[in-house]
Amino acid sequence: MTVTKVPLPIFTLLLKDSSGPVFLRHANDLWLPIFTSLEYATNFVTSASLDCVIHTLASGDDIKRFIVNPPSRSNKPTPAFLIVVDPVDPNAGTEFTVFRPEQFLGAT
Repeated sequence: MTVTKVPLPIFTLLLKDSSGPVFLRHANDLWLPIFTSLEYATNFVTSASLDCVIHTLASGDDIKRFIVNPPSRSNKPTPAFLIVVDPVDPNAGTEFTVFRPEQFLGAT
């Protein structure tokens, strides 16, 4: 499988108090949204009426730390999750890509 490199910086979403990531639920899966531009992240937050913080991941090391050990309010391990890049409304005709964390880390 060939993976295109992700341009830096990338952006993700944190809970309003920055205590943990915002996950999206798709069926039984948790998806961590990643955005390739601040504009995409801002548009997503606005269109979904989310009350959260846009968090910048500026380097490959920042991305790896965040994905391997996301911030958490508790001492419980983070549940298994997938990464969705530039999620948008599928009805808008734009497709998005979903990665397992190890696949995504190979693209950064």
